[in-house]
Amino acid sequence: MISQNPFDETLDEANLPWSYEDFTQAIDLSRDYDELKRSWARGHVSAINKASRAGLVLVEATTEEEWKEYFEIYTQSLERWETPLSRYDYRLFEMLYELHSTKIKLWLVKYNGQILSGSICFYQSQTVMYWHGAFRMEFQEFRAAPFMHAEIVRYSKNEGYRWYDFNPSGNLEGVITFKERFGTIKLRTNKLVNNGTFKKTLLSVKDTITHLSSNKKKKVEEELPVAPLGV
Repeated sequence: MISQNPFDETLDEANLPWSYEDFTQAIDLSRDYDELKRSWARGHVSAINKASRAGLVLVEATTEEEWKEYFEIYTQSLERWETPLSRYDYRLFEMLYELHSTKIKLWLVKYNGQILSGSICFYQSQTVMYWHGAFRMEFQEFRAAPFMHAEIVRYSKNEGYRWYDFNPSGNLEGVITFKERFGTIKLRTNKLVNNGTFKKTLLSVKDTITHLSSNKKKKVEEELPVAPLGV
């Protein structure tokens, strides 16, 4: 399966034969942080302020023990879902930790040293992608989840990233609404699935992208100023 890059304008213009449509929700970090915060729902802002007053802090996980504890929180959270969209074993988390990559971060919200929630984010170019998250239900009153995203957004903006991508929500209305309350915009991330004509479709996709990229390059070259001879 191939997923559309929501930040690639070339793919968006290609009108490819997607197998089904999907979307992600993202925050444009080009605005001032205070301006971003003003676009968030009042309930989210209130929860974030409450968590901050209570003494919650966001830290980056640095030890395997922290990754293991986060995995335990994740497995407990699966029990709240009748039919989880996905289920991962610890080996995947262990592999992510062992990479020790600056492009992979496990963020943790802690209260008096105890982990309340966590989020695994991937970093690439101008984008921070929220890939995985979990929280302790018994500490829900601390509202760690909104606080966690707000702090990651703040750190991401300070580091010069352009986008905070929440990732698709599997058509779960409650999850979509939670993200909407952060003032997100919807971006297409359609899917192309192998249906027997996959190779032929891929060749068509390649030709289309090459053609569009070539046209864009030509347009840019035509708009460049011509230097006088001898300069």
